[in-house]
Amino acid sequence: MHPDGGGAVSRSSDPGEPGFDPAEFAEFLEADEAPIPVDPAFKERLRQRLWTMVREQIEPERPRPHPPRRVPRSD
Repeated sequence: MHPDGGGAVSRSSDPGEPGFDPAEFAEFLEADEAPIPVDPAFKERLRQRLWTMVREQIEPERPRPHPPRRVPRSD
């Protein structure tokens, strides 16, 4: 744990900072370019959900009419 109470230890990307490792920094940067495997089922659910959101923005869902309420008669 970081001394200030945070969970992550801060590492500088400044080569002038003590503890800077250029090889480790290069490995860190390479990770951004690595392909990330995606579950096809998740991808399809996400596609459908996003498409539904787009359609609702274009044509908002109309509220469903409520059935008429029965009001008791006072005879």
